Amino acid sequence: MIKELKNRKSGIVVSRSYFPSDSPFESTVNGLAVTPSDMHRMVERGIPISPTNDALFFDGTPNVTFDLPLEDARGVDVNDIWNAQQDARRKIKNANSVDIQNYG
Repeated sequence: MIKELKNRKSGIVVSRSYFPSDSPFESTVNGLAVTPSDMHRMVERGIPISPTNDALFFDGTPNVTFDLPLEDARGVDVNDIWNAQQDARRKIKNANSVDIQNYG
């Protein structure tokens, strides 16, 4: 590096050649992915399409809900969770007592 800086300062330009094989990273291999247009051409030629990685594909949850559990919501304190727990216990006790009164 210092030798290169000295050469630049003195006006000597040394051309460097870059070879991808000098890189510490593996080069990408073309043709490993199948694009939708490739699939269309394969279907037109009668080649069946069967992806081997369809089990790895995740398109989301079919029944999306936006109700977060209280402990995962932002800005919730431990006291808020404790109060919600006490409210839930009270509601269950009240529901149980109402069921006993109604159904014996």
